[in-house]
Amino acid sequence: MSLRPYLWLVLMAALAAGAGIQLQAQKRPPMEPRAPAAPPIEPVRVRPVPPQRIQFPGEDEHRTERRTRQYVDLARTRQQAEELAALAEKIPGQVNALSRNTLPNDLVQQLRRIEQLAKHLRKEISR
Repeated sequence: MSLRPYLWLVLMAALAAGAGIQLQAQKRPPMEPRAPAAPPIEPVRVRPVPPQRIQFPGEDEHRTERRTRQYVDLARTRQQAEELAALAEKIPGQVNALSRNTLPNDLVQQLRRIEQLAKHLRKEISR
């Protein structure tokens, strides 16, 4: 008969006894009684503060100028609208000339003028 199985049994028993001794040595002292828990704090609703806009020097004067000038110069607006319409009528013929490989000299200038007039009219009307 071999002593090996008994040796394992004795070793396991020794380890278990040693672990029990360590657990007894590390016992904590009894805890002190705790204070009663405070009532829960209710959340407070706070309105968000809107971010403040940075104002640059001279910005206020520009704003007041723009607000005081709210009228539209009807005579000038009509004249620009008529000029825009006249220029727009010429464009299809000049574009047809492009298909014949000829570029009218003032086509680019007329297109730029149309852009300027349209932009100015849009600003005047949207005020």
